[in-house]
Amino acid sequence: MWDKIVAGPTTMLGSIGVAMAVPKNRESGWVEFVSSNAPGKRLDPESNEGRNSIQVRLDAMEAEFIGAVARFRDVSTDDVLSKFGAGDVLPAREAVRSGMADLVGGLKDALSLISPPQPPTKGVVMTNKTTEPENPGNTGDMVALAAITPDYIAQNFPEIASSMTKDSFNEGYKAGSETERARILGLEEVAMSGHEELLEQARNDGKSKAEEIARQHGVNLEKLPDHIRPSGVKGLDVESYLSGETIVDRGNIKSFLSQLQYPLYFLDYETINPAIPPFDGTRPYQQIPFQFSVHIQESPDADLVHHE
Repeated sequence: MWDKIVAGPTTMLGSIGVAMAVPKNRESGWVEFVSSNAPGKRLDPESNEGRNSIQVRLDAMEAEFIGAVARFRDVSTDDVLSKFGAGDVLPAREAVRSGMADLVGGLKDALSLISPPQPPTKGVVMTNKTTEPENPGNTGDMVALAAITPDYIAQNFPEIASSMTKDSFNEGYKAGSETERARILGLEEVAMSGHEELLEQARNDGKSKAEEIARQHGVNLEKLPDHIRPSGVKGLDVESYLSGETIVDRGNIKSFLSQLQYPLYFLDYETINPAIPPFDGTRPYQQIPFQFSVHIQESPDADLVHHE
């Protein structure tokens, strides 16, 4: 089922048990008949016999519930009964201490525990169990160690054979060196004062890239490489910061203003978004207007007139 349980800091865990509600035996206006061999079909839940019957069912379901929890948490049923809240819920950290969960964290912590599935083995499998070629079934996937020779590889796996030549090795080494050099230079470009330890870790891990460091920890805008600069409005923000000048798109502003037709109406309103809907037909956290006003300008030279 699962290997680890990660609980959010405010999560409540537990509620292990079974509850049931049954209606009281009331006069319904119906005349009911029960077959002769089914006296337990309509027991009165308010009688001792009825209560005992229902309790037996609940306890049986609870035993299955507790057994499943004990099995998948690898603990005894006694531990479940004594440490897992006895039907109550426990805060996340207490649940971890009791063995009900393994870690307090979030989605990233949960994902970090997942090992990617390994693909099934195909092609050549080295084994020293025999010195003769094997052919288990009709798959042809297993080849004995003694049968793996340069000629066998060249015949069956030409791509691997070509990559094992000296020239191919040198080409691969050169490409890898150039990629690593570009990675290091990129990290240097986004380096910020006071983050020397972070930069050193990124250099040494062999995988961190400038884009990732900039996204996670911020970046010195003066050193921001062109290929990771934002575009659009964010790009204008960076340009304004670097130049120290305010950027005003006068052409677009003039074009927008020329399309306006008088009178102009300036609507101002306030809203609330309560968790509990105050009115029928609304939902939790819906934005609900509760106050508004409007200013009207009849012509370019006219004063604004305020209306509530």
